[in-house]
Amino acid sequence: MSKAYAIGTSLAVVSIAVAAVVGLGLGYSFVAAKYTPMFPIAAAPTTVIKNQTATLTTTTTVVIIQNVTETITSTITTTTTSVSTVTSVPANLVGSFSYSNNLGCGIFIPCTYAINGAYSNVGTQSASSASVNFTFWSGSRDTGQILCATTVSLGTVSGQTITSMPEATCSSSSASKASSFSWSFSWS
Repeated sequence: MSKAYAIGTSLAVVSIAVAAVVGLGLGYSFVAAKYTPMFPIAAAPTTVIKNQTATLTTTTTVVIIQNVTETITSTITTTTTSVSTVTSVPANLVGSFSYSNNLGCGIFIPCTYAINGAYSNVGTQSASSASVNFTFWSGSRDTGQILCATTVSLGTVSGQTITSMPEATCSSSSASKASSFSWSFSWS
């Protein structure tokens, strides 16, 4: 986009270039300005800007440049704030776990279930006082009788991290093998 201003007997063009700043897959734009004279500018010519007559001096040029700089700075600040807002994602814990029954489980011996796996905070904010609750079920797909339940404390889980969980166990008074298990996370 270009604007032409009459400056005395000279003509100048102020070109405003629009560029794209791409952050996290989202398009943002900022404005950069460039002053390009078309003809030599005589000393102290007059100009009409926004229906006001002014004399172009070094001070006026500096003020125009400062205004353009403030506009660019304001746009960049707004864009940075928008990117910060987009990149600040609440904590969200997910995991992948497996379990095994102890040897002899189901033959009149109480069962102990060993749990292994990893968890991740896919958000950018930390999850404080995080824990994972495991429940072992007698039926498939988390149905039937609850055979055992245990909670493992994870502490504070930083954003965008993956952590291997040390083996945990759940001891049951039942001699039944678990057919399925489930887990859920909690944090503040």
